[in-house]
Amino acid sequence: MTGIFSARAIRATVLLCAISCGSGAAEAQDQTWAGPYLGVQVGGAEAGGLEFDGIVEPVMQTMLRRRTGPGALQFPALLAGAEMSGPEIENHSPIYGFHAGWDWQAGALVWGVELAVTRTETRISIGENGLEMDHAARLMGRLGYDAGEALVYVAAGPARAKFSAYGDMMDAAFTDDSFTATGLALAAGTEVRLGGGWTLGGELVRHSYDDWDMADVSAELTTFSLKLTHRF
Repeated sequence: MTGIFSARAIRATVLLCAISCGSGAAEAQDQTWAGPYLGVQVGGAEAGGLEFDGIVEPVMQTMLRRRTGPGALQFPALLAGAEMSGPEIENHSPIYGFHAGWDWQAGALVWGVELAVTRTETRISIGENGLEMDHAARLMGRLGYDAGEALVYVAAGPARAKFSAYGDMMDAAFTDDSFTATGLALAAGTEVRLGGGWTLGGELVRHSYDDWDMADVSAELTTFSLKLTHRF
């Protein structure tokens, strides 16, 4: 009798395990990356690749017009010297912001679009003067692979950033104290499901700003962010 009961218990346990595993597999298959999502990101930024020859001439011309006396030629000469050719860039600045997007899926292929806005305090200093990035935004198309509990993707799209000028030199050289730069953003990242519609991811983005409304300037910004996202 005990043997029969044990056999039945084993069969029931196996059956329950099979039902549970089957429902878990079905639930995993029902999960999809398609749909809208919203989240926040924090991380760090590093600036580099700065070329700003286009600033030298307008600054020098403006200072020549506005300064008189013995110092009229000395100050522009200083701008063309070591300080102007070797600006200080505050690297490894913290960043934070939000992102929102929508994904579509067919099989293991996932594609979508995402808007991200980031705030940072990266500075490009020339002595006591320079530019500080206020915020950056990018709109990227994404293409990814569904690896089950993880999504791996690459992305690309236009990027835009706003900079503020500070210091007497910049105030004297330009009538506006803020400038806009546009360019291209390239990214690679991954998301991992946490449950309850939440995911945690990491993303590396390279921004190249080549079109400025102030002068012939180019700069690069690389960011790495941890992203907490809720998918609806």
